[in-house]
Amino acid sequence: MLTYRVRPMRLLGGLLALALAASACTADDPDERAPQGRAGPPNVLIVITDDQRVDGTLDVMPRTKRWFTDNGTRYDSAYATTPLCCPSRASIFSGLYAHNHDVLKNTEPELLDQDLTIQRYLHDAGYRTAFYGKYFNAWEVERDPPNFDDWAISTAGYYGVEFGMPDGVRKVSRYSTTFLADKALGFLEEAERDDDEPWLLFVSTSAMHKPFTPERRYRDAEVPGWESNPAVEEQDTSDKPDVGARHITPAAGLRQRARQLRTLMSVDDAVDRLTAFLDASGETEETLAIFVSDNGISWGEHGLLGKRLPYRESVQIPLLVRWPAGTEHEPVDGSLVANLDIAPTVLEAAGIEPHHEFDGVPLNGGTERDRLLLEQWGNYSKGLPDWASVLTRRSQYVEYYGSEGRTVFRELYDLTDDPWQLNNLVTDAAPPRLERELRALRRCKGGSCM
Repeated sequence: MLTYRVRPMRLLGGLLALALAASACTADDPDERAPQGRAGPPNVLIVITDDQRVDGTLDVMPRTKRWFTDNGTRYDSAYATTPLCCPSRASIFSGLYAHNHDVLKNTEPELLDQDLTIQRYLHDAGYRTAFYGKYFNAWEVERDPPNFDDWAISTAGYYGVEFGMPDGVRKVSRYSTTFLADKALGFLEEAERDDDEPWLLFVSTSAMHKPFTPERRYRDAEVPGWESNPAVEEQDTSDKPDVGARHITPAAGLRQRARQLRTLMSVDDAVDRLTAFLDASGETEETLAIFVSDNGISWGEHGLLGKRLPYRESVQIPLLVRWPAGTEHEPVDGSLVANLDIAPTVLEAAGIEPHHEFDGVPLNGGTERDRLLLEQWGNYSKGLPDWASVLTRRSQYVEYYGSEGRTVFRELYDLTDDPWQLNNLVTDAAPPRLERELRALRRCKGGSCM
Protein backbone atom coordinates (compact mmCIF):
# COMPACT_ATOMS: atom_id res chain seq x y z
CA MET A 1 0.00 0.00 0.00
CA LEU A 2 1.13 3.54 -0.64
CA THR A 3 2.10 5.24 2.58
CA TYR A 4 1.51 8.87 1.58
CA ARG A 5 -2.19 9.56 2.13
CA VAL A 6 -4.36 12.61 1.69
CA ARG A 7 -7.29 12.57 4.08
CA PRO A 8 -10.69 13.10 2.42
CA MET A 9 -11.40 16.81 2.34
CA ARG A 10 -14.70 16.57 4.27
CA LEU A 11 -13.04 14.62 7.04
CA LEU A 12 -10.04 16.94 7.18
CA GLY A 13 -12.27 20.01 7.25
CA GLY A 14 -14.32 18.48 10.05
CA LEU A 15 -11.24 17.68 12.09
CA LEU A 16 -9.92 21.20 11.65
CA ALA A 17 -13.27 22.67 12.66
CA LEU A 18 -13.41 20.53 15.78
CA ALA A 19 -9.85 21.49 16.67
CA LEU A 20 -10.58 25.18 16.27
CA ALA A 21 -13.77 24.89 18.31
CA ALA A 22 -11.92 23.08 21.07
CA SER A 23 -9.21 25.73 21.04
CA ALA A 24 -11.81 28.49 21.34
CA CYS A 25 -13.46 26.77 24.31
CA THR A 26 -10.28 26.08 26.27
CA ALA A 27 -8.26 29.26 25.76
CA ASP A 28 -8.88 31.82 28.50
CA ASP A 29 -7.02 34.61 26.73
CA PRO A 30 -7.86 35.31 23.05
CA ASP A 31 -4.18 35.97 22.45
CA GLU A 32 -3.38 32.40 23.49
CA ARG A 33 -5.62 30.82 20.89
CA ALA A 34 -4.07 28.97 17.96
CA PRO A 35 -4.09 30.89 14.67
CA GLN A 36 -7.24 30.13 12.69
CA GLY A 37 -6.01 29.49 9.18
CA ARG A 38 -8.12 28.79 6.12
CA ALA A 39 -9.77 25.35 6.37
CA GLY A 40 -10.48 23.92 2.93
CA PRO A 41 -8.68 22.96 -0.26
CA PRO A 42 -4.89 23.24 0.02
CA ASN A 43 -2.63 25.62 -1.78
CA VAL A 44 -0.51 23.81 -4.38
CA LEU A 45 3.16 24.52 -5.11
CA ILE A 46 4.82 22.53 -7.91
CA VAL A 47 8.53 23.04 -8.58
CA ILE A 48 9.77 21.48 -11.85
CA THR A 49 13.43 21.18 -12.75
CA ASP A 50 14.74 20.18 -16.15
CA ASP A 51 16.87 17.06 -16.83
CA GLN A 52 17.53 16.45 -13.12
CA ARG A 53 18.45 12.82 -12.58
CA VAL A 54 18.15 11.10 -9.23
CA ASP A 55 21.53 10.00 -7.92
CA GLY A 56 23.26 12.68 -5.88
CA THR A 57 21.68 15.76 -7.46
CA LEU A 58 19.71 16.67 -4.36
CA ASP A 59 22.96 16.71 -2.38
CA VAL A 60 23.68 20.20 -3.76
CA MET A 61 20.17 21.28 -2.69
CA PRO A 62 20.34 20.68 1.08
CA ARG A 63 17.64 23.18 2.06
CA THR A 64 15.21 21.88 -0.56
CA LYS A 65 15.91 18.32 0.49
CA ARG A 66 15.52 19.10 4.18
CA TRP A 67 12.28 21.09 3.83
CA PHE A 68 10.54 18.54 1.62
CA THR A 69 11.62 15.52 3.64
CA ASP A 70 10.76 17.13 6.98
CA ASN A 71 7.17 15.92 7.36
CA GLY A 72 7.11 14.86 3.69
CA THR A 73 7.86 11.87 1.49
CA ARG A 74 10.63 11.06 -0.97
CA TYR A 75 9.57 8.64 -3.72
CA ASP A 76 12.56 6.50 -4.60
CA SER A 77 11.00 4.74 -7.62
CA ALA A 78 9.55 7.69 -9.55
CA TYR A 79 9.74 7.86 -13.34
CA ALA A 80 9.03 10.16 -16.27
CA THR A 81 6.89 8.09 -18.61
CA THR A 82 8.39 9.90 -21.60
CA PRO A 83 11.91 11.29 -20.95
CA LEU A 84 11.51 14.48 -22.96
CA CYS A 85 10.56 18.01 -21.91
CA CYS A 86 7.20 18.71 -23.54
CA PRO A 87 5.63 15.23 -23.35
CA SER A 88 6.63 14.97 -19.70
CA ARG A 89 5.23 18.38 -18.82
CA ALA A 90 1.99 17.53 -20.60
CA SER A 91 1.80 14.37 -18.46
CA ILE A 92 2.38 16.41 -15.29
CA PHE A 93 -0.40 18.80 -16.29
CA SER A 94 -2.92 16.18 -17.44
CA GLY A 95 -2.20 12.89 -15.66
CA LEU A 96 -2.09 11.14 -19.05
CA TYR A 97 0.42 9.10 -20.99
CA ALA A 98 1.83 10.76 -24.11
CA HIS A 99 -0.18 8.46 -26.37
CA ASN A 100 -3.34 9.86 -24.76
CA HIS A 101 -2.48 13.57 -24.41
CA ASP A 102 -0.93 13.60 -27.94
CA VAL A 103 2.10 15.78 -27.15
CA LEU A 104 4.58 13.28 -28.56
CA LYS A 105 7.37 15.72 -29.44
CA ASN A 106 8.83 18.99 -28.17
CA THR A 107 7.37 20.73 -31.22
CA GLU A 108 3.70 19.86 -30.56
CA PRO A 109 2.52 21.60 -27.36
CA GLU A 110 -0.64 22.86 -29.05
CA LEU A 111 -1.94 19.26 -29.19
CA LEU A 112 -2.54 19.19 -25.44
CA ASP A 113 -6.21 19.62 -24.57
CA GLN A 114 -5.91 22.44 -22.03
CA ASP A 115 -9.32 21.55 -20.57
CA LEU A 116 -7.72 18.42 -19.09
CA THR A 117 -5.02 20.16 -17.07
CA ILE A 118 -4.48 20.79 -13.36
CA GLN A 119 -4.54 24.51 -14.00
CA ARG A 120 -7.91 24.38 -15.75
CA TYR A 121 -9.54 22.33 -13.01
CA LEU A 122 -8.18 24.45 -10.17
CA HIS A 123 -8.75 27.77 -11.91
CA ASP A 124 -12.39 26.83 -12.51
CA ALA A 125 -12.67 25.83 -8.84
CA GLY A 126 -11.65 29.32 -7.71
CA TYR A 127 -7.90 28.93 -7.31
CA ARG A 128 -5.60 31.81 -8.13
CA THR A 129 -3.08 30.35 -10.60
CA ALA A 130 0.41 31.30 -11.78
CA PHE A 131 3.20 29.81 -13.87
CA TYR A 132 6.77 31.12 -13.83
CA GLY A 133 9.51 29.60 -15.95
CA LYS A 134 9.94 27.10 -18.75
CA TYR A 135 6.52 26.20 -20.14
CA PHE A 136 6.75 24.29 -23.43
CA ASN A 137 9.77 24.33 -25.76
CA ALA A 138 7.87 25.37 -28.89
CA TRP A 139 5.30 27.58 -27.18
CA GLU A 140 5.74 31.13 -28.46
CA VAL A 141 6.28 33.35 -25.45
CA GLU A 142 3.97 35.96 -26.99
CA ARG A 143 1.05 33.56 -26.51
CA ASP A 144 -0.73 33.61 -23.17
CA PRO A 145 -0.64 30.22 -21.40
CA PRO A 146 -4.26 29.17 -20.77
CA ASN A 147 -5.83 29.04 -17.30
CA PHE A 148 -3.28 31.19 -15.48
CA ASP A 149 -3.95 34.50 -13.75
CA ASP A 150 -0.30 35.51 -13.86
CA TRP A 151 2.74 34.18 -15.69
CA ALA A 152 6.27 34.74 -16.88
CA ILE A 153 6.98 32.00 -19.41
CA SER A 154 10.09 31.16 -21.41
CA THR A 155 11.35 28.29 -23.51
CA ALA A 156 14.70 27.93 -21.69
CA GLY A 157 17.89 29.79 -20.75
CA TYR A 158 19.83 31.36 -17.90
CA TYR A 159 20.97 34.91 -18.69
CA GLY A 160 19.28 37.32 -21.10
CA VAL A 161 16.11 35.22 -21.38
CA GLU A 162 12.96 36.51 -23.03
CA PHE A 163 9.87 36.06 -20.86
CA GLY A 164 6.30 36.41 -21.99
CA MET A 165 4.20 38.13 -19.34
CA PRO A 166 0.68 39.57 -19.18
CA ASP A 167 2.01 42.99 -20.23
CA GLY A 168 4.16 41.67 -23.08
CA VAL A 169 7.57 40.14 -23.78
CA ARG A 170 10.62 41.37 -21.92
CA LYS A 171 14.26 40.30 -21.96
CA VAL A 172 15.50 39.75 -18.41
CA SER A 173 19.20 40.26 -17.79
CA ARG A 174 19.18 38.73 -14.32
CA TYR A 175 19.84 35.04 -13.79
CA SER A 176 16.59 33.35 -14.75
CA THR A 177 16.23 31.19 -11.61
CA THR A 178 16.55 34.26 -9.38
CA PHE A 179 14.05 36.16 -11.52
CA LEU A 180 11.56 33.28 -11.23
CA ALA A 181 11.96 33.23 -7.46
CA ASP A 182 11.26 36.98 -7.34
CA LYS A 183 8.10 36.54 -9.40
CA ALA A 184 6.91 33.58 -7.36
CA LEU A 185 7.56 35.37 -4.08
CA GLY A 186 5.58 38.36 -5.32
CA PHE A 187 2.69 36.06 -6.19
CA LEU A 188 2.76 34.51 -2.71
CA GLU A 189 2.84 37.91 -1.02
CA GLU A 190 -0.17 39.04 -3.05
CA ALA A 191 -2.01 35.79 -2.33
CA GLU A 192 -1.36 36.24 1.39
CA ARG A 193 -3.29 39.52 1.30
CA ASP A 194 -6.39 37.54 0.22
CA ASP A 195 -5.82 34.49 2.36
CA ASP A 196 -9.28 32.97 1.82
CA GLU A 197 -8.48 32.12 -1.81
CA PRO A 198 -6.32 29.01 -2.45
CA TRP A 199 -3.59 29.19 -5.06
CA LEU A 200 -1.72 27.02 -7.57
CA LEU A 201 1.87 28.03 -8.29
CA PHE A 202 4.23 26.42 -10.81
CA VAL A 203 7.92 27.33 -10.67
CA SER A 204 9.70 25.69 -13.61
CA THR A 205 13.44 26.26 -13.94
CA SER A 206 15.85 25.78 -16.83
CA ALA A 207 18.27 24.05 -14.48
CA MET A 208 19.82 21.48 -15.18
CA HIS A 209 19.23 21.77 -18.94
CA LYS A 210 21.97 22.74 -21.38
CA PRO A 211 23.80 25.06 -21.80
CA PHE A 212 24.32 24.30 -18.06
CA THR A 213 25.14 27.92 -17.18
CA PRO A 214 25.63 28.39 -13.43
CA GLU A 215 24.88 31.65 -11.70
CA ARG A 216 28.09 33.69 -11.55
CA ARG A 217 28.53 33.22 -7.83
CA TYR A 218 28.40 29.43 -8.30
CA ARG A 219 30.55 29.29 -11.44
CA ASP A 220 33.46 27.63 -9.64
CA ALA A 221 31.58 26.11 -6.71
CA GLU A 222 32.75 22.77 -5.44
CA VAL A 223 30.49 19.82 -6.24
CA PRO A 224 30.32 16.44 -4.51
CA GLY A 225 32.63 13.76 -5.84
CA TRP A 226 31.32 11.00 -8.05
CA GLU A 227 32.76 7.53 -8.31
CA SER A 228 31.04 6.85 -11.60
CA ASN A 229 29.18 3.54 -11.96
CA PRO A 230 29.43 0.27 -13.91
CA ALA A 231 27.27 1.60 -16.76
CA VAL A 232 29.71 4.46 -17.36
CA GLU A 233 32.59 2.01 -17.42
CA GLU A 234 30.79 -0.40 -19.78
CA GLN A 235 33.06 -1.34 -22.69
CA ASP A 236 30.98 -3.85 -24.66
CA THR A 237 27.69 -2.38 -25.90
CA SER A 238 27.14 -4.93 -28.64
CA ASP A 239 23.96 -6.09 -26.87
CA LYS A 240 22.51 -2.56 -27.06
CA PRO A 241 20.53 -1.02 -29.96
CA ASP A 242 22.17 1.01 -32.71
CA VAL A 243 21.72 4.62 -31.56
CA GLY A 244 24.74 6.10 -33.30
CA ALA A 245 28.16 6.63 -31.79
CA ARG A 246 28.70 5.54 -28.19
CA HIS A 247 31.98 7.25 -27.50
CA ILE A 248 31.37 9.47 -24.47
CA THR A 249 34.22 9.18 -21.99
CA PRO A 250 33.78 9.20 -18.19
CA ALA A 251 35.66 12.50 -18.10
CA ALA A 252 33.10 14.13 -20.39
CA GLY A 253 30.30 12.93 -18.16
CA LEU A 254 32.04 14.35 -15.11
CA ARG A 255 32.46 17.77 -16.74
CA GLN A 256 28.79 17.95 -17.69
CA ARG A 257 27.75 16.75 -14.24
CA ALA A 258 29.70 19.50 -12.47
CA ARG A 259 28.18 22.27 -14.59
CA GLN A 260 24.68 20.89 -14.16
CA LEU A 261 24.97 20.55 -10.40
CA ARG A 262 26.08 24.16 -10.11
CA THR A 263 22.88 25.33 -11.81
CA LEU A 264 20.88 23.50 -9.12
CA MET A 265 22.50 25.54 -6.35
CA SER A 266 20.45 28.54 -7.46
CA VAL A 267 17.32 26.40 -7.49
CA ASP A 268 18.05 25.54 -3.87
CA ASP A 269 18.24 29.27 -3.11
CA ALA A 270 14.91 29.85 -4.86
CA VAL A 271 13.10 27.02 -3.11
CA ASP A 272 14.49 28.16 0.22
CA ARG A 273 13.11 31.67 -0.31
CA LEU A 274 9.65 30.34 -1.18
CA THR A 275 9.44 27.80 1.61
CA ALA A 276 10.74 30.33 4.15
CA PHE A 277 7.83 32.59 3.17
CA LEU A 278 5.37 29.71 3.56
CA ASP A 279 6.77 28.96 7.00
CA ALA A 280 6.72 32.61 8.11
CA SER A 281 3.20 33.24 6.83
CA GLY A 282 1.77 30.07 8.37
CA GLU A 283 0.89 28.59 4.97
CA THR A 284 3.11 25.51 5.13
CA GLU A 285 0.49 23.36 6.84
CA GLU A 286 -2.05 24.26 4.18
CA THR A 287 0.19 23.80 1.14
CA LEU A 288 0.59 20.64 -0.91
CA ALA A 289 4.15 21.05 -2.22
CA ILE A 290 5.67 18.89 -4.96
CA PHE A 291 9.23 18.87 -6.29
CA VAL A 292 9.84 16.95 -9.51
CA SER A 293 11.99 16.86 -12.64
CA ASP A 294 10.63 16.41 -16.16
CA ASN A 295 13.15 13.63 -16.89
CA GLY A 296 16.64 12.43 -16.05
CA ILE A 297 19.82 12.40 -18.13
CA SER A 298 22.82 10.20 -18.82
CA TRP A 299 26.34 11.17 -17.76
CA GLY A 300 28.13 8.67 -19.97
CA GLU A 301 26.23 5.50 -19.09
CA HIS A 302 26.46 3.03 -21.97
CA GLY A 303 28.61 5.60 -23.77
CA LEU A 304 25.80 8.15 -23.95
CA LEU A 305 25.06 11.70 -22.87
CA GLY A 306 21.49 12.97 -22.89
CA LYS A 307 18.01 11.51 -22.56
CA ARG A 308 15.33 10.15 -24.93
CA LEU A 309 16.37 6.53 -24.24
CA PRO A 310 14.83 4.06 -21.77
CA TYR A 311 17.84 3.56 -19.50
CA ARG A 312 17.16 4.33 -15.87
CA GLU A 313 19.41 7.41 -15.78
CA SER A 314 17.09 9.06 -18.31
CA VAL A 315 13.71 7.93 -17.02
CA GLN A 316 14.09 7.95 -13.23
CA ILE A 317 13.35 11.30 -11.58
CA PRO A 318 13.39 12.92 -8.15
CA LEU A 319 9.92 13.29 -6.63
CA LEU A 320 9.35 14.87 -3.22
CA VAL A 321 5.88 15.57 -1.79
CA ARG A 322 4.91 17.44 1.36
CA TRP A 323 1.51 18.34 2.82
CA PRO A 324 1.72 18.24 6.61
CA ALA A 325 -1.92 19.09 7.36
CA GLY A 326 -3.34 16.53 4.97
CA THR A 327 -1.14 13.49 5.10
CA GLU A 328 -0.02 10.45 6.92
CA HIS A 329 3.37 9.67 5.51
CA GLU A 330 6.61 7.77 5.69
CA PRO A 331 9.89 9.56 4.91
CA VAL A 332 10.66 7.23 2.00
CA ASP A 333 8.22 5.41 -0.29
CA GLY A 334 9.49 2.80 -2.74
CA SER A 335 6.26 2.40 -4.69
CA LEU A 336 6.40 2.51 -8.48
CA VAL A 337 5.10 6.02 -9.29
CA ALA A 338 5.30 8.46 -12.18
CA ASN A 339 4.92 12.06 -13.30
CA LEU A 340 1.39 11.29 -14.46
CA ASP A 341 0.39 10.62 -10.82
CA ILE A 342 0.81 14.30 -9.90
CA ALA A 343 -2.43 15.56 -11.49
CA PRO A 344 -4.72 13.00 -9.81
CA THR A 345 -2.94 13.63 -6.50
CA VAL A 346 -3.58 17.37 -6.72
CA LEU A 347 -7.21 17.02 -7.72
CA GLU A 348 -7.96 14.51 -4.98
CA ALA A 349 -6.35 16.82 -2.41
CA ALA A 350 -8.43 19.73 -3.70
CA GLY A 351 -11.62 17.67 -3.59
CA ILE A 352 -12.24 18.12 -7.32
CA GLU A 353 -13.88 15.38 -9.38
CA PRO A 354 -12.23 15.30 -12.85
CA HIS A 355 -14.33 15.07 -15.98
CA HIS A 356 -11.69 12.93 -17.71
CA GLU A 357 -10.16 9.62 -16.68
CA PHE A 358 -6.56 9.76 -15.55
CA ASP A 359 -3.95 7.23 -16.62
CA GLY A 360 -2.15 7.99 -13.36
CA VAL A 361 -3.41 7.39 -9.83
CA PRO A 362 -3.18 9.53 -6.67
CA LEU A 363 0.04 8.99 -4.80
CA ASN A 364 -2.11 8.82 -1.73
CA GLY A 365 -4.92 6.65 -3.06
CA GLY A 366 -3.94 3.22 -1.80
CA THR A 367 -3.45 1.80 -5.31
CA GLU A 368 -0.02 0.33 -5.91
CA ARG A 369 0.85 -0.47 -9.51
CA ASP A 370 3.08 -3.39 -10.41
CA ARG A 371 4.06 -2.10 -13.86
CA LEU A 372 4.56 1.15 -15.71
CA LEU A 373 4.62 2.04 -19.38
CA LEU A 374 7.51 4.13 -20.67
CA GLU A 375 7.28 5.42 -24.25
CA GLN A 376 9.18 7.67 -26.64
CA TRP A 377 8.00 9.13 -29.91
CA GLY A 378 9.55 11.35 -32.55
CA ASN A 379 13.12 10.25 -31.94
CA TYR A 380 13.96 10.02 -35.63
CA SER A 381 14.63 13.75 -35.84
CA LYS A 382 17.57 13.04 -33.51
CA GLY A 383 18.74 9.94 -35.33
CA LEU A 384 17.34 7.62 -32.66
CA PRO A 385 14.65 4.94 -32.79
CA ASP A 386 11.29 5.27 -31.10
CA TRP A 387 10.67 2.76 -28.34
CA ALA A 388 8.28 1.53 -25.66
CA SER A 389 8.97 -0.31 -22.43
CA VAL A 390 7.30 -2.22 -19.61
CA LEU A 391 8.96 -1.43 -16.30
CA THR A 392 8.40 -3.36 -13.09
CA ARG A 393 10.26 -3.27 -9.80
CA ARG A 394 12.34 -6.25 -10.92
CA SER A 395 12.67 -6.01 -14.69
CA GLN A 396 12.52 -3.81 -17.78
CA TYR A 397 11.52 -4.93 -21.26
CA VAL A 398 12.08 -2.57 -24.22
CA GLU A 399 11.10 -2.69 -27.88
CA TYR A 400 12.70 -0.36 -30.43
CA TYR A 401 10.78 0.48 -33.61
CA GLY A 402 11.87 1.24 -37.15
CA SER A 403 10.49 4.05 -39.27
CA GLU A 404 7.55 1.87 -40.32
CA GLY A 405 6.71 0.88 -36.77
CA ARG A 406 8.11 -2.64 -36.86
CA THR A 407 10.15 -3.92 -33.93
CA VAL A 408 13.83 -3.82 -34.84
CA PHE A 409 15.50 -4.53 -31.49
CA ARG A 410 14.63 -5.72 -27.99
CA GLU A 411 16.15 -5.44 -24.54
CA LEU A 412 15.33 -7.22 -21.30
CA TYR A 413 17.06 -6.51 -17.99
CA ASP A 414 16.85 -8.14 -14.60
CA LEU A 415 16.98 -5.02 -12.44
CA THR A 416 17.52 -6.99 -9.26
CA ASP A 417 20.72 -8.69 -10.38
CA ASP A 418 21.68 -6.12 -13.03
CA PRO A 419 20.56 -2.64 -11.89
CA TRP A 420 23.00 -0.93 -14.29
CA GLN A 421 21.48 -2.67 -17.32
CA LEU A 422 24.67 -4.24 -18.56
CA ASN A 423 23.40 -7.64 -19.69
CA ASN A 424 20.60 -7.74 -22.24
CA LEU A 425 18.77 -11.03 -21.68
CA VAL A 426 16.96 -11.05 -25.03
CA THR A 427 18.67 -13.21 -27.63
CA ASP A 428 16.38 -13.84 -30.58
CA ALA A 429 12.87 -13.19 -29.30
CA ALA A 430 11.24 -11.85 -26.18
CA PRO A 431 8.81 -13.91 -24.10
CA PRO A 432 5.38 -13.64 -25.77
CA ARG A 433 3.83 -12.55 -22.48
CA LEU A 434 5.97 -9.39 -22.43
CA GLU A 435 5.16 -8.58 -26.03
CA ARG A 436 1.43 -8.89 -25.35
CA GLU A 437 1.66 -6.84 -22.17
CA LEU A 438 3.54 -4.03 -23.89
CA ARG A 439 1.15 -4.03 -26.84
CA ALA A 440 -1.81 -3.62 -24.47
CA LEU A 441 -0.14 -0.85 -22.46
CA ARG A 442 0.65 1.12 -25.60
CA ARG A 443 -3.12 1.31 -26.22
CA CYS A 444 -4.18 1.69 -22.61
CA LYS A 445 -6.45 4.41 -21.31
CA GLY A 446 -7.50 5.16 -17.75
CA GLY A 447 -7.99 2.09 -15.59
CA SER A 448 -6.60 -0.28 -18.20
CA CYS A 449 -3.18 1.36 -17.74
CA MET A 450 -2.83 -0.23 -14.31
